[in-house]
Amino acid sequence: MDTPDTPRHRARALREGVYRDAVCEAAEELFAEHGIEATKVDEIAAAAGISIATLYSVFEGGKNEVIRQIHRERLAELVRFATEEVAGAGSAAERLRRATRSSVAFFTAHPHYLRMHLREGHAWCMPEAVAARTREGAESWSDGVGAMIEIIASGVARGEFCANDPRRAGKAVVMLQQLHLADWIEAGGKESPDAVFARYWTDVEALLRADRDPETRAPDGAE
Repeated sequence: MDTPDTPRHRARALREGVYRDAVCEAAEELFAEHGIEATKVDEIAAAAGISIATLYSVFEGGKNEVIRQIHRERLAELVRFATEEVAGAGSAAERLRRATRSSVAFFTAHPHYLRMHLREGHAWCMPEAVAARTREGAESWSDGVGAMIEIIASGVARGEFCANDPRRAGKAVVMLQQLHLADWIEAGGKESPDAVFARYWTDVEALLRADRDPETRAPDGAE
């Protein structure tokens, strides 16, 4: 009997893992170039170098399951990096800068996923839009947007930022990033991540500029 602790089972699990990785990598590139709806399962299998039967053996749900897996893995990685920066030391502005820099670095390091994401036409400030593809991805995305809102609310309370509604401001920060990354893709994706981030951060600072009278600001160290 082929039990989970046998060499044969372990070898099969490793083989299936290789197949799954190959399928996701191939699908991500095809989705980026042609769009999700226009990409067929047989095209994904061919690009991955496997048969359609093998693809379905590791992704029983076919293309929809592949889409969910790509979003699940990528969004979990993205949100993990961003939330670690949000939770780090420093002022609200410093933490927001680190978090947004990490997400710009992530997307520019994964241009196929970025293009796939943009081609789906979702507003990044709306986690429920991601839920159409994957519930787990929507939860991760919601956590990421929530982290932006939380840090901006903290910055407003400390006098670092000026925003009438931290929730809307947080969503605006996310949407600004989508805009700048879309511009980067449209320009051929050749500009450095640092240059993309610098231009984006200038807009974020303009959005959240703390222009209150100094006497009304919270003192340093106040919550």
